[in-house]
Amino acid sequence: MKPDPDLSFPDTKYWIANDFDRPAERLIAERRSDGRFYYVHPSICKEKAYHGMTPTNPTPLDAFGIEWTEEEGFLFGALARPSTATYQDGRIREWQDYHNFHFKLP
Repeated sequence: MKPDPDLSFPDTKYWIANDFDRPAERLIAERRSDGRFYYVHPSICKEKAYHGMTPTNPTPLDAFGIEWTEEEGFLFGALARPSTATYQDGRIREWQDYHNFHFKLP
């Protein structure tokens, strides 16, 4: 499937790529200028099987209540508010990892 850079996603950088992925630090993906998504956590960012994903239902990181910043090559995140993300059946999709995290970006 070819990525469509005109998809009506909010203008945000970090996402959980698929609605079946666990909303967790390790599965944060970056949407890049080519319209594709790439995992950025050091534990999986180099696995070529996950390069250039084109998910159909990504969720912006901030929908999980995460506020994030980038500083000196690191991504810092903190759970700052309740999640507004939902599963397809309408249930709230909560953040399922540490409430504060940071890791080195690729």
